[in-house]
Amino acid sequence: MRLLFCILFLCFAVSQWSYSQEVKKPLYDGNCGWAIHKGYRYEADPKIFVVEGIDSIIFYNERTKKLWLKTKNARKEADINWETLSKEKKD
Repeated sequence: MRLLFCILFLCFAVSQWSYSQEVKKPLYDGNCGWAIHKGYRYEADPKIFVVEGIDSIIFYNERTKKLWLKTKNARKEADINWETLSKEKKD
């Protein structure tokens, strides 16, 4: 019984570790989520972020993060803009 418990615990720990590794990859190639929502690229601070599901979104500053959280369809609009912006050549 102890062996079964240990195996189950180990499986759970590995799955949680794998999940946490996925969360750490920011969307929008590390650009500010709010800027992408507005239709342009801008650098972001990886220490300022939100996690939505398994996705992390980083922001330029706390102000842009708060704007993101207040805006109803920010993620949906950013995803639409990202389709275009991700195809454009970076300067």
